[in-house]
Amino acid sequence: MSRMFFVPVSISFMQLRKWIKKPEVYMTMICLGIFTFSRVLPIHTMIEATGVNATPYLFPFLFSDSYMGFFILVGCAILFVEAPFWSEDQTIVLVRVGRHAWFLGQIYYVLFASFVYLVGVLIISILILAPDLQFANTWGSLWNTIAQTNAAMEFDMNLTVPYYIISRYSPLEAMIVQFILGFLVISFIGLLFFLLNLYLGRKTGVIVVSIMILFTIRISSFPEWIFWIFPTAWANLNWMHQEVDSISPTLYQGGVGLVLINIILIGLIFIAGRRKDLV
Repeated sequence: MSRMFFVPVSISFMQLRKWIKKPEVYMTMICLGIFTFSRVLPIHTMIEATGVNATPYLFPFLFSDSYMGFFILVGCAILFVEAPFWSEDQTIVLVRVGRHAWFLGQIYYVLFASFVYLVGVLIISILILAPDLQFANTWGSLWNTIAQTNAAMEFDMNLTVPYYIISRYSPLEAMIVQFILGFLVISFIGLLFFLLNLYLGRKTGVIVVSIMILFTIRISSFPEWIFWIFPTAWANLNWMHQEVDSISPTLYQGGVGLVLINIILIGLIFIAGRRKDLV
């Protein structure tokens, strides 16, 4: 039993350690940091003008902003585009541990990498506000002012700060719920890449995932039912209301739906893994 668990985990960590030597990982995080800074720069201007610092709860608003959410998903797609992460050294690993353990290790890698990537985004969201930070367990007057007044227009802000999130969640609740949604959506993208690359090839995987991510920018311009077929849009906490509104899945429906979709993708990956000639 312990071998069935620890062998796949060791394979996944073997893949994660390769991030140290992958320039695309560093470039993805650097580009994401630069773009985030450009969206947040007017907030620093507002802080200088008002003298009111921001509390470190920018993270949920990144996914609520269509363009920031888009770039976060693009970043994770870059990291997962090579699924199932085949390389020469993996031939030896596959022969030693067998197909079941190897595929399980790759799936663990997608889940662990999704978590690590999202932690990186969270850290960027906090550091990008430094040194204009105040630590408190409240949203603070800055975020409330941006969400409830025309301050965003006055300071030429492009970042969206939805009042719905501030009014319905405490800062800690919003951070946790947003992290869970983000993790499930990013895992979905990684697993979808994995499955499509196995069955249909990388070009198909890139096309399908790209379409799903691109739709997150303009999805609000499409008919309401579109929300239900694009799980990539479910990372937006501002859209995933707790009440049934017929526009998009509720928070509960989206969370459960993402879990079920990911489980189905994992099952299909194992089915494909038994038939696919990897070596």
